[in-house]
Amino acid sequence: MKRYRNSIILLVIAVITLGTFYVRVGLSASNLPEIYIKNEYGDKNEASPILLSSIYSKGSRSEPVSITQKGSSYSSQKSFIDQLEPVDFNLEKLNKLQKEERQFMRGKKDSNGFYIENNFIVYGRMDYSYDSNHQVSGIHFKIYTLDKKNNETQSFDIPAPLNGSYSYINITDVQVIGKELKIITSGYSNKSFTAIQEYSINLVKKEVVNHSTIVQGQNEVNGIRNDISGPQEVDVTEPKNYEVATKVVTKETVGVDGNQPSSKELSSNVMVYNLKTNQIETPKMSQEKINKLAHSTRLFQQGDIVYSITQDDKGMDVLKYNLKLQKIVSEQRFLNSSFGTNSVNDFKIKNDKLYVVSTKNIDNSLPSIMVVDLQTNKPIYKGRVVIKNNNNKDMKDNMVKLFSNNIYIN
Repeated sequence: MKRYRNSIILLVIAVITLGTFYVRVGLSASNLPEIYIKNEYGDKNEASPILLSSIYSKGSRSEPVSITQKGSSYSSQKSFIDQLEPVDFNLEKLNKLQKEERQFMRGKKDSNGFYIENNFIVYGRMDYSYDSNHQVSGIHFKIYTLDKKNNETQSFDIPAPLNGSYSYINITDVQVIGKELKIITSGYSNKSFTAIQEYSINLVKKEVVNHSTIVQGQNEVNGIRNDISGPQEVDVTEPKNYEVATKVVTKETVGVDGNQPSSKELSSNVMVYNLKTNQIETPKMSQEKINKLAHSTRLFQQGDIVYSITQDDKGMDVLKYNLKLQKIVSEQRFLNSSFGTNSVNDFKIKNDKLYVVSTKNIDNSLPSIMVVDLQTNKPIYKGRVVIKNNNNKDMKDNMVKLFSNNIYIN
């Protein structure tokens, strides 16, 4: 009887605690303003895929908030279950998939591990073990597939060859070319060694049939530093045929006798890995253009197209390169003034459109958004973030600030 009495007491405490939690969340959420993107110019449908991730701040209160055309969603407004298991995919298609295919999506949180084509979905995960020196001693790929059309799922485990000594390895992309699954990984070691590698897995035989190193190098040895990076995927789940990586080698000189340290660039390269042929190709452009790509503020890739954006104080240069045709398609310069701003907070490219979120100055921290068609280089949409008051009217509140304005395109 005592055991049952204790169970009842614990249940009552849990109900009271959860009730208090929901009441506090409800009271807290009721004091939060509605924020949304208001259309100012162009077709409002151009803003429908835009999600602005910001930090709402007023007085001593700060909270993450997501803003769209339809309104805002605050972190504290999430349900208790969502806060325990947050749905944090930046791609709405993955949030939708998580709701539709709960069993298949269970435990799958890394966007980079997904490949989606029509009704066929693949998810790749990596498990690895360590030795006594805290280096990776072995890796296994865990592969999951879902055929939505036939409602069939499969999973299998594959041991993979380990080339080099790593303290950490992660999957950066998953692709399917014919009957082969391509997994791209980035590896780092305690000795500042970096490598981007490709594993080809035969989906019929369920074994690794090719393992290639796309680029590698010591981050710093004897003053020589290798900076290795790759483009940001517009949609990492979409099919593509090429993997792109950049490498800049710099010689660092330590200052002596009061002299300042200096650096000298030794080389810069762009590697294009053909996922069909497993061969590395060099972009067909001048060394000047290769240097520009290697030193981009940000690279974007969508399918066979790479976009290079280089920023300075006055604006940005956008270079578009077709990986399949191996040629520069276009180059264009955009001044900050053309976006009606002095400060660009963030930008993205998708479907040949440039999305820019910006603020005019510190005192006017509510951002504006502009969409530019990169085929015509003309703006096709402009909007601004506004706040609604209790009467559902736009208001100007200088006490409200939005920070860390990052833009996502679904």
